[in-house]
Amino acid sequence: MIKNNPEQMDNYISRLKYQLDEVSRLESARLEALSEGRTEGKAEGRIEGLKEGENRGELFGQIKVLQEILGVSEPSRDELTTFDMTQLSELCELLRQNLRSRSSN
Repeated sequence: MIKNNPEQMDNYISRLKYQLDEVSRLESARLEALSEGRTEGKAEGRIEGLKEGENRGELFGQIKVLQEILGVSEPSRDELTTFDMTQLSELCELLRQNLRSRSSN
């Protein structure tokens, strides 16, 4: 038996320590990779958020200018904040078409 043979016991303990160290190393690497992934994801999310914010702001500005030119007040700025990008783009295009048709008359 292993208990009776000190050399086998030392080998067993060494293998066990190695296995535990390997498990610990792998877990540490997994946690580090997870942390890096979260950090990168947050940075990418911020960049995407900034881009979308810029695009929304640009559309808001265009809509407000078109509304002023056309003398239209609806929808209000508060209402516009509830619109998604597709709705903002569609409204902007509708206002442009109204301006074009008004200009051609």
